[in-house]
Amino acid sequence: MKTIDKTGSLELALLAAVEANDLTAATELIKAGADVNRRGPTPYTVLMVAAGLGYVQMTDKLLAAGADVHAVDSSLGASPLHKAAQSGVVDIAQLLLNAGAFINLQSATVGHTPLIDAVWSKKPAMVKFLLDQGASITIRGHHGASVFDFIGKEPRWTAGGTTPEEESWGKTIRELLEAKQAADEANQQQPLMQAVLRNDIDAVRKLIAEGVDVNEKSPVIGSGNDGQTPLLVACFSGLTDIAAELINAGANPKIVDYLLKATPLHKAAFSGHPGPLKLLLEQGLVEVNAQGPYNGYTALHDSIWHGHTEAFEVLMNADPGANVRLDLKGQDGRTPLDLAVAFGYHHMADKLRERLRESA
Repeated sequence: MKTIDKTGSLELALLAAVEANDLTAATELIKAGADVNRRGPTPYTVLMVAAGLGYVQMTDKLLAAGADVHAVDSSLGASPLHKAAQSGVVDIAQLLLNAGAFINLQSATVGHTPLIDAVWSKKPAMVKFLLDQGASITIRGHHGASVFDFIGKEPRWTAGGTTPEEESWGKTIRELLEAKQAADEANQQQPLMQAVLRNDIDAVRKLIAEGVDVNEKSPVIGSGNDGQTPLLVACFSGLTDIAAELINAGANPKIVDYLLKATPLHKAAFSGHPGPLKLLLEQGLVEVNAQGPYNGYTALHDSIWHGHTEAFEVLMNADPGANVRLDLKGQDGRTPLDLAVAFGYHHMADKLRERLRESA
């Protein structure tokens, strides 16, 4: 415990204990009240330090003590998972992902994902792990380079101007990336999703009869259709009959999308399709007042936001049992009425005011 005497600060002492991988000292300091999320003289939290140094038990201890897995360093905006990717210690990356770390998070200044950092740092085992966990290979850094550029022949991107494909680590990583690329291309050809995208209800029925997985999600490949189920796509596209076939076959209307955690109800309201909205409300299986975690909007907000009168009317005329709330606020502090007023949708605003008066 000499560290405590030397520093005179719990947080500085904890930083010293983490750097020394002194689990006993770290435990005592945390018990004494050291803030695991307070930064010391550097831009990094102690969790970032532990992850970067490859200290598995220390990382686990800090997470258990409440260390913020989502914090980013105040210099370049990299996360603890970026540090783990650089260290190459897979067990740490697993701990961080289990704690909710975002696998495709881009650092603020350079725009690297943890996968790009793993490739850049010559860590094949970490590359394989991140790919197995669903890391995207299509994201480019703010410099315009992708993971493939870092194992290519252009000296500007390859490690130290070398030729990675001539080294064992480079060959291994290239094989891993190419295998992932081939798998993504194969997954993108999901028959049910393709049938929905081309509005082919006969093909949808045939695939359902053959036992296709109606809840299968599209791969995360930067296509603009990442992490969607066929039902989400059908609702967004206004394909009511297809949505009905999917629901009857067991499609789960509570599954949200990858990009914004939007529900099927959000999708239909946002794009202004009353048919799927009516269908979902009739089924009674959706949370009509669900607020999207990105902006806090409900489906009612979404219908008003883009002036979709028909979708708005469906939600306003929903069975009273659906309990469509008019008072919920988005993260911008605005209610559905506030949106209608702000965007000049007078018919919507009048109807909302009338309903609010009736319920007062």
